[in-house]
Amino acid sequence: MSHRDKAAAAWPDLPDWVAVLAERCDQASQQKVARTVGYSAATLSYVIGNRYNGDLGKVEQAVRATLMAAEVACPELGTMALVQCMEWRERAKTFETTSSLRRQMYDACRSCPFNGE
Repeated sequence: MSHRDKAAAAWPDLPDWVAVLAERCDQASQQKVARTVGYSAATLSYVIGNRYNGDLGKVEQAVRATLMAAEVACPELGTMALVQCMEWRERAKTFETTSSLRRQMYDACRSCPFNGE
């Protein structure tokens, strides 16, 4: 049974991002897709099988950023790739004065509606 078939059987209303995840796992190894997305192969298996008890929103965001090339409207810099937004959010967790843009994004990301932390 393909990953896509497993996902379709497990999810009553298959979300688009789970369908993309399953299709990518069918095209490449689940381990390769896991490395791309930033989660373990086991986590992807649980998500595809609708048995994941963790934060599905974070997995969804990672899939949309890495596999679906999603974009967001950054309030500070305008339209950018979701993966770039996620990188800025990660950098904004610590304050560093390496550049004026870093300082600007430190302030912006901490109060951004896309930052669910």
